[in-house]
Amino acid sequence: MEGSSSEQAAASEPSRQYTMARRAGPTEAHVEGEGVVNLFPGEQLTVTVGASTYSPVSFNTFSVGPFTARVTLQPGETVEDAYVRATHELLAIEQAEYEMALDRYFKRLVHNDQEKTRRSAKAAR
Repeated sequence: MEGSSSEQAAASEPSRQYTMARRAGPTEAHVEGEGVVNLFPGEQLTVTVGASTYSPVSFNTFSVGPFTARVTLQPGETVEDAYVRATHELLAIEQAEYEMALDRYFKRLVHNDQEKTRRSAKAAR
């Protein structure tokens, strides 16, 4: 039995790749490419969650990201479904990286304070 007309169209068209990048909120997306995003099963979508910078203490910052994932469109999946799937994965990674980066950040601050105290004590001798 031959494939459906959409499968035949998918096989005859060249593979395309579109990139979606999250902007201010999870529902806002910018699509690079021309026209309507029309992907076929097996084609890939690249999703990027931009870098976030945090400043827990004045004049001290740390950044997390950017993170990029490339997902393959599954049969029956819409581009929006694939985008949401990739975004959820990236946000979970971003959260884990944030927690590790925050821990390193505070350890670095404590180390810097200890080093300043050590140098002050040494200079006072």
